[in-house]
Amino acid sequence: MRRSWQGLVPALVIGFGIVAATFVAKHAADWGITVLVAPAVLGTITLIADALAGRRRPSLGAWILAATCIFVSLIVGPEAPRVAESMPLIGTVTWLTLLLPNSRPQPCSPPRS
Repeated sequence: MRRSWQGLVPALVIGFGIVAATFVAKHAADWGITVLVAPAVLGTITLIADALAGRRRPSLGAWILAATCIFVSLIVGPEAPRVAESMPLIGTVTWLTLLLPNSRPQPCSPPRS
């Protein structure tokens, strides 16, 4: 995969995940507790995007972000309007945390000259 596409695909996956999680949360409003499927969708998309960002396995930070997506929605409660309103915010935080250039591991030693 070319370098330009390698950075774009995880961003598109997270963007799709934000839209999908919000859609699920909005349309599961009448089904009670099933609205909490939306944070699980966003957490799964977070792990997939981190794996596509250059690693074969998701990092520990991605696992923590995925668990946080679910935990925050449990705190908000199974009320559909609140969960649906929080999905874009949680997804944006995930997007920025995973895909900023400085979020990748940096070498500890200075470059050799």
